[in-house]
Amino acid sequence: MDTNIKKKIVVLDGADNTGKSKLSENLAREINAIVIQQPSPSNSVGFLRNVVKKEQNIEPFARQLLHSISHTVDFYETMLISENTIVMDRCYISALVYGELCGLNQNQLNLIHNIHKSIYSRLNNLFDVHIFILTKKQPFRTNDESIYEQVLNWQDINMIYQKLSRTCDKYFFLENENIDLIDLDQFNSIDNIVSHIRNCIKL
Repeated sequence: MDTNIKKKIVVLDGADNTGKSKLSENLAREINAIVIQQPSPSNSVGFLRNVVKKEQNIEPFARQLLHSISHTVDFYETMLISENTIVMDRCYISALVYGELCGLNQNQLNLIHNIHKSIYSRLNNLFDVHIFILTKKQPFRTNDESIYEQVLNWQDINMIYQKLSRTCDKYFFLENENIDLIDLDQFNSIDNIVSHIRNCIKL
């Protein structure tokens, strides 16, 4: 591998049921990348996925910190040592969105943000980061038994993501990241979305 050529991290984030997982799989297959789903069901704390998504008796800030634990494990177990381009099905941006809607105050949101920035900053010399926020008018499906689906309004989540995609005064992963909004309703097939992303990331 040419060490002068940076690998890429491609983040697909957005509200539940916008098709992130299927799009991640298709994109990764096209660009020969690995997929990290967050929270991961397959890392060494994979049991946390069901806990944070379905366990009701968890305080909102604690729930987002459990998400952060899973994200941190992915960093050390996969991201830091990967020789491949990485496609991420969600990232900690979700903690900021869902955390805000679940009532976290700004100090709590800033702490989550700073935890991840302090970890991901180590990737500066290894990766270029492309973040795609996926939005659409209506979800593809509902009733995935997530605690968030039970207590939050999908349109509110979608709106916060759209607002977040316009944020330009702070970074989520690295200083050289690129953030784009993808309106999925403007595409007539998943292949067209994959082609659009490939053009954006130049792969």
